[in-house]
Amino acid sequence: MFDETVYEFGSIKQGEVVKHTFNFKNDSDEPLIVTNAAASCGCTVPQWPKEPVKSGESGKIEVVFNSTGKSGTQNKTIMITANTLPNTTTLVLKGEVEAPKVENPTKASLCFHLPNKVGALAEVLRVIVSNNINMTKIQSLPLIGKPNQYTFHVDC
Repeated sequence: MFDETVYEFGSIKQGEVVKHTFNFKNDSDEPLIVTNAAASCGCTVPQWPKEPVKSGESGKIEVVFNSTGKSGTQNKTIMITANTLPNTTTLVLKGEVEAPKVENPTKASLCFHLPNKVGALAEVLRVIVSNNINMTKIQSLPLIGKPNQYTFHVDC
């Protein structure tokens, strides 16, 4: 039915849009009716024929993937529902999205009021990891005149 079910778009920069057409041919004796095309993510939008595709004729599913806000390996699926056996076919768009590189790192200062330096450092690291912050350097300084309080300078 489909010429291909997987399209590898390679490597693109974040924010680029990928457009691909999946072509198919109705090899059955009956008209082919595509009733739905559902993508795995809102960033991927399929368009499908709303009219039946006659026996022996061809059709297409056009898919647009918007990579805004995406990074890393992408594997977007489009579930096609039709009067076929089986009644679903999965199409896949896959590739890599390169996030923009930060030219000038930013600095952030975090201050934690915890009973000891080890506990404060553990909390800073938890915040950094849970927020997916790319840290390049961390420095701890005690606050003068304030026991058990530390300022952490983090280069991101």
